[in-house]
Amino acid sequence: MGSSKDLALLDTSILMLIASRTLHLDTLLEELVGYRVVVPIQVVEELEKLSKEVSERGRKARWVLDNVVPRFEVLSIRSPRARVDEALLELARSLRAVIVTADLELARKARKLGIKTIVFRRARRGLEEI
Repeated sequence: MGSSKDLALLDTSILMLIASRTLHLDTLLEELVGYRVVVPIQVVEELEKLSKEVSERGRKARWVLDNVVPRFEVLSIRSPRARVDEALLELARSLRAVIVTADLELARKARKLGIKTIVFRRARRGLEEI
């Protein structure tokens, strides 16, 4: 799908799918062969915020922080954008990176800005470049 120079930014939604067992980590890694896959610091911070919830979502966020995030490089580039989606869009544009997401609204915004996006398709149970 990508070349070794291509950077893929994972967003919160794709990581939470791994915790939900809707998407397997191995499948994600297989489909992103050739990409340098990273988790932006903004996504880590969003997961930390979610992990404080006393809910199933909070439990899943904690699991992702403990078991999935450590398998990837954390990209510690700050953005002046307060919202995670806007920060991801800005990072993707400035770094010429691909956004990997299950968030169709984020994918729509990225596509509108000309940012390459890879989305999770439930019907396919896998990733698809759009």
